[in-house]
Amino acid sequence: LWPESPPARLRSSFHVTMHHLRRVLGGADWVTFHEGRYRFERVEACACDVEHFELLLGGERAARSGASPDDVAARMQQLEHALALYRGDFLDDAGFGDWSLEPRDRLRRRYAAAAIELASLYHAARRFDDAAETCRRLLARDNLDERAHHLLIQSLADAGRPAEALRHHQVMVALFREELGIAPSAETARLVDGIVAA
Repeated sequence: LWPESPPARLRSSFHVTMHHLRRVLGGADWVTFHEGRYRFERVEACACDVEHFELLLGGERAARSGASPDDVAARMQQLEHALALYRGDFLDDAGFGDWSLEPRDRLRRRYAAAAIELASLYHAARRFDDAAETCRRLLARDNLDERAHHLLIQSLADAGRPAEALRHHQVMVALFREELGIAPSAETARLVDGIVAA
């Protein structure tokens, strides 16, 4: 939490923080010291948005062949709840040192994968507007995710809005050229060729 602090100040800051944390939580039982380590104890019911987010994403993927409609609906609901919990990058508003970078990157990747999975499930259920909106939300966080661009273009075309799909493709091409110095994948090019041909 305080990577630049000298050891004496670090110990003082840590013990003051433990004192305030226990007071806010309502007692010393929440945070215990055992075998040289502090540990958060679940003495009462508690909730952590990061933990709940990862728990919701731990379910089976419903996109596999053979999943029942009820299984698909349940998975979509899980993903919707998980994505609603993700309000931004983990500890992005504080300088907590390098230790926070790995969980931040992991959670960001999990969010992106969940958004693509949900958009794909929406698309398969012919809920094209929901698929497009889910892709747009992901692109608002990472505008270089080609999976989201591809699925957004496909969803717009399948919703009967080919002109909007082609306009988005033009924006995507310009963005990829400017930011990455590359063109979108051949798969995306084939998708767009099919929209133009139709």
